[in-house]
This record gives sequence, structure tokens and C-alpha cells, in this order.
Amino acid sequence: MNIQSTSQTIIMPLLTLIMLLYLVIMKPFKAINLIQQISFELILLTVNICLVIFAILNDRDIGVENIGNDSSQVIMISSLIFMFLPSGI
Repeated sequence: MNIQSTSQTIIMPLLTLIMLLYLVIMKPFKAINLIQQISFELILLTVNICLVIFAILNDRDIGVENIGNDSSQVIMISSLIFMFLPSGI
């Protein structure tokens, strides 16, 4: 992975943060749907941050397995939480 890939990976959490700010400031949905959408975005932000960590570790050829394993576990737990959240109310 090169520096361009890492910078592209950094864009995803920034877009998620922008979406979270929009949801909090503008409140475009009813309360229940807003809470649901914010929780989806928070899970997505968590996963995106883990992917940025992977990209940086890979870009710098740092073989820190503990960080990679922890990030993998966070992504798996986030996926499980995402599956149990209701998709539409």
C-alpha cells in the first residue's frame, strides 16, 4: 500500500464524521430514526478508523500484530452489533 492508498483510506472516516455532524446539527429524521442512523454512523466510524490503522501499519511495514488483531476484533464486534440493530422502524 502506498501513501495515496493511505490518504484515500483517511477520507472515509472524515466523510463519516461529516455525516455525523450533519445528523446532529440538522436532525433530518424523527427521533427513533435519528438515533438509529447515528448509531449506524458510529459503528461505521469505528470500522473506518480500524481500516485507517491497518492502512498506516501496512504502509509503514510495521508488523505489530497486537494492534492488527485488536482492530480485527473491533471490526468483527462492530459487524455483529450492526446485524442486531433494527434496519427500519
